[in-house]
Amino acid sequence: MLPVTPSEADNSAIITEFFLNHKTLLYAEAWKYLTLQEDVEDIVYETLARIMGHIETFRRLLPREQLQYAKAIVRNLSYIHLKR
Repeated sequence: MLPVTPSEADNSAIITEFFLNHKTLLYAEAWKYLTLQEDVEDIVYETLARIMGHIETFRRLLPREQLQYAKAIVRNLSYIHLKR
């Protein structure tokens, strides 16, 4: 029997649900480091794209760990942005 792998739709649904549940916290994390709304939105969007790129890791995390993981990505991307 072949292992069942989640579909792209399943992964997209996971990311969408995560974003809807935590968008305020993700934006708040980005606002700690950035001053322009456009930059904040870009960082949060890029965070979701990075999570999608590592969806298998993300799926294995507990919900609180998922939030910590996402906030760490926001923080790191913000630092990178500020270095430019």
